[in-house]
Amino acid sequence: MRIEPQSRQAAILHLEDGRQLALRVESHALVFAWAGQVIIRLHFRTLRSANSPEETPLFSLESAEASPEWKAQLAPWLAPALALFSQYHGGRVIIAKALAIDLDLPA
Repeated sequence: MRIEPQSRQAAILHLEDGRQLALRVESHALVFAWAGQVIIRLHFRTLRSANSPEETPLFSLESAEASPEWKAQLAPWLAPALALFSQYHGGRVIIAKALAIDLDLPA
């Protein structure tokens, strides 16, 4: 798997099986699309960093909309997708423990 940036707001995720997913960063969401159809939408809530005098934005990944089969495949793609979102918004992302469990990720 590799990620190919298209712009600050978009990238192509090349999967090992040859499929390509389009990633699009929106103001409070990250969208995965396949064959022109949205398959996963991750929603974020903006937080403030109490430890940063610059008030670096901190985003909480609070929900994921996807069918069970796509959600099950999300784990390997999550890190590069969150990096794209963080880079665009100039902050960093945290994943709520409940969502990490729901996505079967290490919390």
